[in-house]
Amino acid sequence: MAHLVNWPGIPPTSVLIPRDYEESHYIKFHTQFPVDLNGAIDEDIYQNTIETINQILHQADEYNLFTFLEGLVACSTFWTIYLCYGSTHARIKRQLDEFLENENTKNYNANGYHINCPLKNGLLFIEISRY
Repeated sequence: MAHLVNWPGIPPTSVLIPRDYEESHYIKFHTQFPVDLNGAIDEDIYQNTIETINQILHQADEYNLFTFLEGLVACSTFWTIYLCYGSTHARIKRQLDEFLENENTKNYNANGYHINCPLKNGLLFIEISRY
C-alpha cells in the first residue's frame, strides 16, 4: 500500500501511507508496514504510530452529547464562544501535532525520518520523509 516517492533523477525522499477508504465514514490510514522502511524503523513502533494517528482522527469524527452541546452553544452565541474556548477539531489538531512531535523526537528523527502531519495535505496520506 505505501510506496516510496521517486522522481526520475532525484533520490527517493518520502514514503507515503495512503488513506484507507474501506470505512468511508471515518478517517483511517493503512497500517500495513511499508517495505521501504524495513530495517530503518521497527515495525511495532510504526504500527503503534499509525494506529494512534487513526484513533486521534477518529475522535474528531465522533458525535456525542458533548459535540452536540458544543454545536448548540456555538450557534446560539453566533460562534463567539470559539474566541474563548477552542473547538473540538482544534483540540484534536493540537493533540495530533503533539503526538507527532513526540514520535518524531523519540523514534523517527534518530533514524533519519520525519512524519509530517496529514492535515497539511488534506488527510490524503501520511508522509514519512527521509532526510
